[in-house]
Amino acid sequence: MSRNEVLKGHIMVIKQNGFGFVKGADNKEYFFNFNDVEEKWDNFYKRFGDRINLQSEKVEVHFTPGNTPKGPRAYEVEVQED
Repeated sequence: MSRNEVLKGHIMVIKQNGFGFVKGADNKEYFFNFNDVEEKWDNFYKRFGDRINLQSEKVEVHFTPGNTPKGPRAYEVEVQED
């Protein structure tokens, strides 16, 4: 996968202390942290934390996939809002 490739997916879980997981359209789970989100983490968590963690709705995202020694990683995570 190239660092220029962009995948669609949805956020499965986020934690207030700064990390989460995205399920990609390729069915893989990708780790991300607060540095990978396009806005300040506190704002991001306030906007989406309860909706995601209570699974009341899916928050769709686009992200750049990558691989690390620990596994798949999502970079440049952007929420796709209608």
